[in-house]
Amino acid sequence: MSTAVRESLAVELSTLGATFSAHTADPGTTGASEVTGGAYARKTLTWTAGASDGDVAGSELEFDIPASTTVTHLSCWNGSTFQWSHPLDSPAPFTTAGKLRVPVTLRVPQGT
Repeated sequence: MSTAVRESLAVELSTLGATFSAHTADPGTTGASEVTGGAYARKTLTWTAGASDGDVAGSELEFDIPASTTVTHLSCWNGSTFQWSHPLDSPAPFTTAGKLRVPVTLRVPQGT
């Protein structure tokens, strides 16, 4: 797949949603297990297409996570419509309330 096609796909995918939520377990296809409590709220980012490399960068997300919470996944939403989810590289445990900062990049991998 050419880099131009990968870039076009990444840009198109970025139009599907820009609001994100944090989850304590795999949210499945409905957005289940969303973090609750404290100052937690969904966050909206800005997507920015750059070099034609199949990547679209998003602004960093910063979630307020309540104490005694382990975040395992993020989900993308378009309004109230669940779009997709992705696991974190490793679970993020919070014994006390804190901030979860996540850089976001939408990447269409090189194909054959």
